[in-house]
Amino acid sequence: MSDYVIYTDGGCCNTSIYGEGGSAYVILKDDKIFARKSKGFIKTTNNVMELLAIVSAVNALPDQSRALVYSD
Repeated sequence: MSDYVIYTDGGCCNTSIYGEGGSAYVILKDDKIFARKSKGFIKTTNNVMELLAIVSAVNALPDQSRALVYSD
């Protein structure tokens, strides 16, 4: 059984000359928000933003935690 449930997402605007993107996550513990964060970037890709969301969320967990991650 998981201690936490994580939802992540990331994306970017591929048609923009600036390559704006964003990455976000929310972490739930016992159906309550434990942590959440979002951040914007430029000159990025959707793949980088998707992976950054997952890595950032996992790094926000206490050591030795178990989590179920939902990502697209």
